[in-house]
Amino acid sequence: MNDLIQVLYALNETYFFSEKQFMHDFDSFTIRPIHFITNINQIISSIGNSSQQLIESCNKTDKMINLFIDLAQPLYKPKYSRNLDKEK
Repeated sequence: MNDLIQVLYALNETYFFSEKQFMHDFDSFTIRPIHFITNINQIISSIGNSSQQLIESCNKTDKMINLFIDLAQPLYKPKYSRNLDKEK
């Protein structure tokens, strides 16, 4: 999640000082995902106690990453393919 926070600073062309400053800076960001704070708190506060809950947390994190990729367009250039559905 720290990496996503730093991406927000980069997208908003703002220097990252510390995580303590993030909550103050977040309100001033013009580029930011909707419900970011709520979503990040949900993921971090309860990763999961079962394999199903862990899968759900991973899926939520993946959705958040994809949202950041959308926010970063056209700046984002993937380094690797995200093709997870390989044909057998």
